[in-house]
Parts: sequence; structure tokens; C-alpha cells
Amino acid sequence: FQLGYAPKRNLIPELVDEGYKLADLLDLGIAYKTDGGQIRSRFYNRLMFPIADTSGQVVGFGARALDKHRAKYVNSSDSMLFKKSNILYGWHHAKKSIRQTEKVVVVEGYIDVIQAHQAGYTNVVGQMGTMLTDGQIGVIRDNAVPSVILCLDGDPAGQKATERAIDTLIRHAQTKDIRIVSLPMGQDPDTMITDGHWERA
Repeated sequence: FQLGYAPKRNLIPELVDEGYKLADLLDLGIAYKTDGGQIRSRFYNRLMFPIADTSGQVVGFGARALDKHRAKYVNSSDSMLFKKSNILYGWHHAKKSIRQTEKVVVVEGYIDVIQAHQAGYTNVVGQMGTMLTDGQIGVIRDNAVPSVILCLDGDPAGQKATERAIDTLIRHAQTKDIRIVSLPMGQDPDTMITDGHWERA
């Protein structure tokens, strides 16, 4: 999954020195301008998750903070290459298995997807947050996936997201086989796999 690390320094001068155009770095959300006019790295001291389109081309990044002083997750801003609401994380890794099993399992986050694939459940993709969007459902519809299995976090936010996703799937996914995996309160696919309970779920 090509995980990386954004160090504790402003990488923008180094990227410019390597030949990247500052305007492009700003447009793609790698850099941002502060209220004071300074140019900074969007990703600082974070675990980096490259996000690819359906063909496997990296189009953006998700990043998890490695300290408690920043937002837990940030993503690349929307650009001509990247629109988060149209991408299911891990689809290019999962598409062969999805075709073979005729099922896609949708989870919430990056770690959930990676843990599932490492455990051998390779038809799992992530919605990258608590809302399954029309654009993401469009990926499922365009690939004519017969069965969709929702396995979102077992907390109130995950339950609400599941309810919303069911309605959206019924209206837009063009599949009649929609299933729900209800996880215990406080559990997510990552912890279920780590604890050895995924098979039972």
C-alpha cells in the first residue's frame, strides 16, 4: 500500500529545489498558504497513505497525525486529479477479488482496508470517512458488482453512516443484494481482525 512518512519539517522548499512547481504543489494540496502568506507543507509528522484511482495511479494522499496536537486525519484537497468523494480506497488492489467473489465489502478507513487485505480478505475497500457518497457508489455501479456488504464502525457515528448508506445504495447502486455487518459497540474492522473475530462477524 506504499505507506510513507511526512517528516517534522517543511518539505516545500526541497520539492521546489527538485523541480516541482510551487503553483502545482498549491493546486494539488501538497502545499498551502498561511494567513500570513507563508507556504507550508499540508502534511507534517504524519503517516502517509497514497490514494489511487481505479487504475492504480496515485492521485492524492490521506495522512494520519503522529502526535496529538493536530487533526487526526487530513487529506489532499480536491483538485483536477483528486476528488475524494469519487474514490474508494484500495479499489485497484481489490478489483480482481471483487470480480471473482462478486462482492465488495465497504469499510470506513485506510487501516481497516490494509488490515483486511493483510489477513487475506482482498475484496475490501474504504469509503475514507463516515459518508458513502454518490460518486463512490458510482464506482460500484459502473463495475456491476452484484453484492455490497457494509461493515462500518460499531459506534453511533458508524450506525448513522450505515443507515444513510443503505438508502443511497438502494437508490444508486443498481444492486438488490445489500448486506450489513453489525459490529459490537466500540469495534471496527481493524480491531475485529486484530482480535481474531472478523471471520465470526
